[in-house]
Amino acid sequence: MVVCQRINTGLIEYLLAKLSTGNVVKRIFKIGAIVALLAIVGVGFYGVNYLKRLGPLPSGYVSHAICSGVFIAERDFDDVLAQDIAALQRRMTRTEIEGNIVATRFGFWPFGYTSETLYRPGLGCARLDSSAITDLEGPEYLERDLPQAPLPDNVWPDLVSDPEGVNSMMLEEALDRAFSDDVANFEERQNTRAIVIFHKGQLIAERYAEGFGSDIPLNSWSMTKSATSAAVGILVGKGKLNLADKSGLNGWDEPNDLRSKVTVEHLLQMTSGLEFNEGYDCLLYTSDAAD
Repeated sequence: MVVCQRINTGLIEYLLAKLSTGNVVKRIFKIGAIVALLAIVGVGFYGVNYLKRLGPLPSGYVSHAICSGVFIAERDFDDVLAQDIAALQRRMTRTEIEGNIVATRFGFWPFGYTSETLYRPGLGCARLDSSAITDLEGPEYLERDLPQAPLPDNVWPDLVSDPEGVNSMMLEEALDRAFSDDVANFEERQNTRAIVIFHKGQLIAERYAEGFGSDIPLNSWSMTKSATSAAVGILVGKGKLNLADKSGLNGWDEPNDLRSKVTVEHLLQMTSGLEFNEGYDCLLYTSDAAD
């Protein structure tokens, strides 16, 4: 602190000495120009550094959202861009799709950041580094072989139009409110895309927004946690699953693999010891068990 005060005092004395001799106005102008130049350089440096840190977030989010919408939900690119990406993000990013890779650039020349997201059949979409794509298919056991038609026991139930113990008129009014947006600005609307209600084992309500349907996967984000926890709870209650059981995931069952010790409870409580970063600025998601 003392050193800083001495430096500041010395600088002030130097400037006063210079101002006391010669053209005062000219010297003031020079000092002002130098200060302004330093300020511009400082702001520019901060801006570049800020863009470098900020860039991966919007570009990564947009890239991943478009990848999910186009490749997994099989929606039109323009539709995904208009309905899933905010107007500000659309203005500040540019997205191109080449093959199964979605590349989104944020910023402006010469300052910007490009995020790439790769779609892998059976594995979904994953953020990539900008380096070359090599050996990202993963083991075959990771890929899901989903049936093209529902299994006999998994047929979607018929809608019960007048369920017992339910005020059908109020239920219909609630559905109408959820889908009756009249706000001009799209981003201020409710944008409800689907409502499905089961009550006492019966399907009592099912409605979809225009362009959506029961065959279109929707990005559920953290809602999946609630659904998964509920499903696990039902299985535990029926005695079909024990929280202390090992995960049973293929590739994690080798005795020398630390992941073989991960239990269902670990996964539910997110205490499995797996290294994972959900940030859109990270590389392809990694998952290595910790000691």
